[in-house]
Amino acid sequence: MGFIPIITTLSAAIILFFLTVNYSLNTKKNKVINLQKDILQALKKLGLLENQLEDNQSNKLLDLQTIFKNAKAKVDKDKTDEFIASVQAPYRALKLTLIQYNNTIAKNPYTFVAKLMGHQEIKLK
Repeated sequence: MGFIPIITTLSAAIILFFLTVNYSLNTKKNKVINLQKDILQALKKLGLLENQLEDNQSNKLLDLQTIFKNAKAKVDKDKTDEFIASVQAPYRALKLTLIQYNNTIAKNPYTFVAKLMGHQEIKLK
C-alpha cells in the first residue's frame, strides 16, 4: 500500500508535464498564425500584397518568405519606416517563434510529448 501514493504522485507529475508542453506548443502555433495574419493585413494596408488570399487560407502557414521578399523589393522609399514597423518586425518575431517551436520539439523529453500530441516541425517556406 505504500507504493500507491508514489505512483499517483509520479503519474500526476507526468500528466502535468504533458499538458504544459502541449499548451506551450499550441500557444506558439497560434502566435505564428496570428503574426502571419498581422503581416498579411499590413501588406494589404501598404498595397504590397499581389493577390487576395481567401479566408480559409488564413489558418495555414503560407509561403510567407516569398511574399515578404517580393514586398520588400516593391516598397517605396517613403514607406520604408512603416514597412519596417508593421511588416519586418512581426516577420522577425514569426521566425523567432518558429525557431523556438522547432527547437522545443527537437529536445529529447519534449519530442516524446510532441509525437504523442501530434505536433510536427513547422518549416518557413
